[in-house]
Amino acid sequence: MSSPDAVLQSLQAHPDGLNISELLGLHSDIPRRTLQRWLAVLVTQRKVRTAGAARARRYIAIFPWGTPAKSSERRSLTAALSWTAC
Repeated sequence: MSSPDAVLQSLQAHPDGLNISELLGLHSDIPRRTLQRWLAVLVTQRKVRTAGAARARRYIAIFPWGTPAKSSERRSLTAALSWTAC
């Protein structure tokens, strides 16, 4: 049986976030309404943020140090840091 922590772990594994349909695909044992309630609690606890509206809404995990950068942003940051280290 899935739990709010399992849902949060799924979101942490997907830096670009997931929508409700994608989460239901990963956690098929959770009723849609239960998942919506859990996500609302995670947003209230500031463990998850939302992006978009209505059907396009995505849920994105917030890490203690901030939301992880997308892969393209990480490459740019890595290149900038390696260049300044010279």
